[in-house]
Amino acid sequence: MNRYQEIIELNNNSNLKYKIGEGNSNILKEKNETFERINNYMSLDFYIPNLKERKQVIKFYGFPTDEDNICLASYYTTLAEEDVFGIKVGTTLANAEEILISHGYLKNGDNFSNGVVHIKFNMLSTEKNVINNIEISLKSKYLGNRLY
Repeated sequence: MNRYQEIIELNNNSNLKYKIGEGNSNILKEKNETFERINNYMSLDFYIPNLKERKQVIKFYGFPTDEDNICLASYYTTLAEEDVFGIKVGTTLANAEEILISHGYLKNGDNFSNGVVHIKFNMLSTEKNVINNIEISLKSKYLGNRLY
């Protein structure tokens, strides 16, 4: 991941329980974390603590292409103690936008991107400007040469 400055910057300026780009898909077992694992065709998905509660979701898939080794390439959180560049659940979208743009991110609707890193904020239905959860993902290129 050292060749992707945007991933390094994200990890260095965020407070996430797991680091984006982490290659160890056993990190939940090693930390005795409660989780529910879902095997998808192209990814390993872990719902923390389970699929129903879904406070966090981490997904491991091939990056930078679907044929590369898997890494933690998608992260979803509803936890107020986690943040991305200081943006937490409960932050307004206007504040989040200002922060991400100052870090070189481009806005496209509710999505922000910087190189291979994509960040999306979902809002509370009753308070449309307040962030309810944060999704981070790495854009992986689908080569389509594997049979899944």
